[in-house]
Amino acid sequence: MDSDYAAPSEAYAQAHDGNECAPTCDATYTHSDFEDVPLSPIAHSNNYALESSSPRDLEAGEVLAENDHAGASSANTIDVSDDAELVEANGQIPAEVLSSLESLGAGLHHVNVTCADDYEKNSEMTKISEDTKRSSGSKFEVESFDSMQLLLPEDVKQLTAKYTMPAPKKSERYNKLRYGFFSAYRRLFSVFFLANIILMCTFGALSNIRPGFFTYQHAGTAVAVNVFVTSLARHEHFINLLFKIVISIPHSAPLSFRRHASKIYSFGGVHSGCGVSAFLWYICYATLLLKAFSENAGLIATVSIMTACFIVLIVLSYPPIRSLHHNSWEWSHRFAGWVAVAVFWAQILLVSFSVGHTESINPGIVLITTPAFYFLCAIMYLLIYPWLRLRRRTYDIEKISNHSVRLWVHHDTHMATCRGTRLATNPLLENHGFATIPNENGARGYSVLIAKNGDWTTKIVEDPPRYLWQRGAPTTGVASVSLVFKKVLCVCTGTGIGPILSFIQAHPEWNCRILWTARMPQVSFGSAIMGAVTKSDPNALIYDTANGRCDMSALTYAAAKESEAEAVIIISNPKLTKQVVYDLECRGVAAFGAIWDS
Repeated sequence: MDSDYAAPSEAYAQAHDGNECAPTCDATYTHSDFEDVPLSPIAHSNNYALESSSPRDLEAGEVLAENDHAGASSANTIDVSDDAELVEANGQIPAEVLSSLESLGAGLHHVNVTCADDYEKNSEMTKISEDTKRSSGSKFEVESFDSMQLLLPEDVKQLTAKYTMPAPKKSERYNKLRYGFFSAYRRLFSVFFLANIILMCTFGALSNIRPGFFTYQHAGTAVAVNVFVTSLARHEHFINLLFKIVISIPHSAPLSFRRHASKIYSFGGVHSGCGVSAFLWYICYATLLLKAFSENAGLIATVSIMTACFIVLIVLSYPPIRSLHHNSWEWSHRFAGWVAVAVFWAQILLVSFSVGHTESINPGIVLITTPAFYFLCAIMYLLIYPWLRLRRRTYDIEKISNHSVRLWVHHDTHMATCRGTRLATNPLLENHGFATIPNENGARGYSVLIAKNGDWTTKIVEDPPRYLWQRGAPTTGVASVSLVFKKVLCVCTGTGIGPILSFIQAHPEWNCRILWTARMPQVSFGSAIMGAVTKSDPNALIYDTANGRCDMSALTYAAAKESEAEAVIIISNPKLTKQVVYDLECRGVAAFGAIWDS
């Protein structure tokens, strides 16, 4: 081993209960994404990658050949120490480790072996239940986890069999239209978009009856109003106000009313509906404007720029394109949006000076009598405000695993529950949203869970910077609608436990059942997070996906029926969230999940 490199070799040993057999130990080395490869016994080799996600046993002394891992990503690297001192001559697990594990009995144990030469560089160990020193000078520590609190595959089968998910209440065509195409987001989009279309058609019809009724001033005002509403729908305090109104609904209100009101997180439909409407109004505005000022070269140029900005904004916002080119979408929304507002300002000023010159009126008088002027002032405030709250945040790092970290962010005040924040290393070019977990007992600051899920998050986990930038005010998230219901089932996968922790730590008294699936959750997230979950819900349903995937829709339905929950909140990846929400709503269960529209 290179003496300059002090990384300890990590192994995870699983001891299984038999009927009358003594516990046995299958040592496993865990990938950075927790894809297990049981080694029986330990195979001594350098770093290799394994493409398959399913465990398989290696024969004694077997080493993965290069062609066994062709095409595998570096995220699947198996870290195996090449220090022969840590491996017995016969390739078996060191006797001291085996002896310690056998004395601990059945359960999940984390074994950390460190060479004596490197021990000083890796001396910070936590929750050590066993610490012995080998005759060779190496040391190892064992951390034990309570695996008995996890659901086993047979438990999942038993639960889903007891509460079998029935067939949808309506036909497939109806369900796809009602819960798929006509989602709350699209319904909000349709309401605002159709309202604008009706108003536009009305102005056009009246203009045919009374020529000159529909002027560029009317169209310009309509553009400004729609851009204002588009910006307001994304403003942090407005969003927080909407959620505050909804969560104040008393539990005595009809469940159907509370279910519909809790779809408030679909407010993005207002943003997109008014955004597209603004473009259509701008076409009317540009046509009438150029008709009135056909000789003004400045207006002709600004119309061309503005039209190009609108097209870029709308095209890149189309969901499939946005998901494939997220960075381009984010940059276009920021920079093209700024350019569009600046160009609109230029047009209003050019028109004011042109009218003032033609009619011998002070251009300032023309400007302040233009309704669009006041809406543009409000739009400027909405755009500038988040940047006035740009703060540089330092933090403490808690490395949970090779796959994830928990950042304890230093903050001036106590963070409210169910709030999300945006962090960045370069706030001008990027912003990444994370659910905040308030510190307990009203302490200042908050924490966020970050797992490898892209270039930026991978860099944060592997090589965190000294500080991060936080922009804007924390924004209320979908998990807060749990407060609308008397009893709720909170479902999450992986780091989705973050938003749920934000809720349960602030409201430990709430009647809440937790269903959490993750790969090796004790190892991946640590005993602190596991303890916080089980403290809030001693009967929490926690399933280790290392035992195999499960039907999340069926399991969620069964858990909802068993707990008699009024509603289900799910925090997961977009695909799974959409599928589970759809499957439950088709069966009459109130379900809510983030929609990733921003």
